Amino acid sequence: MVFTGHTGGVTSVAFSRDGTKVLTGSADWTAKLWDAATGELLQTFWGQTEQTVNSVAFSPDGTQVLIGSQDKTARLFDAAKATVLQTFSESSAVNSVAFFARWKADSYGQRGCDREAVGRNDAPTVIAGAAFYLFGHKNSVTSAVFSSDGTEIVTGSKDNTAKIWNAATAAPILTISEGSAVNSVAFAPDALTIATGSGDDTVKIWNATTNLPALQTFTGHTASATSVAFSPVDGTTVLTGSADDTVMLWDVVTGVTHTYNGFTETVSSVAISPDGTKVLTGYDAHIATLWDVATGLPLQVFTKHTSWVSSVAISPDGTKALTSGGDGTAKLWDLTTAAVLRTFQENGGGDTVYSATFSPDGTKVVTGSSRSGAKGRVELWDVTTGLGITAFGISGNNSQVFLNGVFAGRDARSFGVQYCRRATYGHGFRCGAPEVHG
Repeated sequence: MVFTGHTGGVTSVAFSRDGTKVLTGSADWTAKLWDAATGELLQTFWGQTEQTVNSVAFSPDGTQVLIGSQDKTARLFDAAKATVLQTFSESSAVNSVAFFARWKADSYGQRGCDREAVGRNDAPTVIAGAAFYLFGHKNSVTSAVFSSDGTEIVTGSKDNTAKIWNAATAAPILTISEGSAVNSVAFAPDALTIATGSGDDTVKIWNATTNLPALQTFTGHTASATSVAFSPVDGTTVLTGSADDTVMLWDVVTGVTHTYNGFTETVSSVAISPDGTKVLTGYDAHIATLWDVATGLPLQVFTKHTSWVSSVAISPDGTKALTSGGDGTAKLWDLTTAAVLRTFQENGGGDTVYSATFSPDGTKVVTGSSRSGAKGRVELWDVTTGLGITAFGISGNNSQVFLNGVFAGRDARSFGVQYCRRATYGHGFRCGAPEVHG
């Protein structure tokens, strides 16, 4: 089938979800709607100010189309009438447009070229059916976690706030002003409270439903609190790691119950076993350690990484540990014997696997890595076979990408990633909204 009618180059094409129609964009300043079976021209969409149409997209029900143009606009049209419903103005050419995976009439995404305005080097706001971004933080996003039921996401940022978001719509629910950079966040199992670890050395417990002052403020660390985790069983304890080379276990009502010493470098990540009896710590000395909560004594030491340990996690069934590191690998361990069961590594390796976590059912692992001078990479792995299931890269023009972390949703399909880009043209780092896939 040949669709003839444009008088300029065709720049973008899209199928309707039911496959009955084709939408095309062109350098002739128009977009056109066609019958996919017959090639008949059904509509021509005008409105661009004598500029190339760069991108086109159908709404999931096919009743609307979105057109991005070199004239710095995205226009929403009624597909049947070819009338403009709304015009969205950007500060630069709109190179890509898409509708939210969970679409409604006013949910759409657009992508601009202006790196200063967009702040993520052309990162798309929405990739239909694949991802969306959580916009609102004014500085680097340092941490992000799904609630246990998968309906909310909490993020922490260097803009001194933590934000709670609706995981289905990306709408902000609550902003918590911390007073200093938020290095790490965690939801309690019931999602009614969150914990923050901050640059002012404190750990705070907050109500997750109302914007009230902190319910608890724990002081005891003598340097930044770099990692926080609730006990999965009942949320009555919080585990924290710090740049002061200690790990502390806090009772959320009474305060600290135990301090784990003996670290010689910054504790980068902490995790609590599902039954609350063990804690796992990773730190800059290439080592992860499993501890007994009751006695405070080490149970196992995991020593196969050849560079710093960037993240740690314990499987939902409590039998395995997962670590990632600066040696370009993530490792799956037997929690009891400390034997390496799997090593997950992208072909060719990477500079650092910044983060790794289990899916809630424990059957999959998601990793986020970065390679010098190249794009970041997120990969989903099968725990049983050790084979990669799917992967995607995060890149931008003239930039280097650094993955800050990955986080898993309630089902085995949804996961998120936080990242920064370092632009090579001198604008420094561009960090911000975490991206959610699935």
